[in-house]
Amino acid sequence: MPVFDATDALVGALTMSGPKGRIDVAERLSATLTALLENERRATIALGGPGARYDATIARIAEYGFPHEDSPAG
Repeated sequence: MPVFDATDALVGALTMSGPKGRIDVAERLSATLTALLENERRATIALGGPGARYDATIARIAEYGFPHEDSPAG
């Protein structure tokens, strides 16, 4: 997932990985994705970029969980 600088240029990316059996549960996927987004937000802000770009996605995951066919994002 992307990290941006003060000029809104893509300067890096963060990823997470792990065994499927440990993260292949909707609750864990939601928690993992939220942690990843929050860290991307922090990194983007630290580089002078617009951290607010992540807020809507973080809020959507908090409300609906990991995207699936019944959620607005799925």
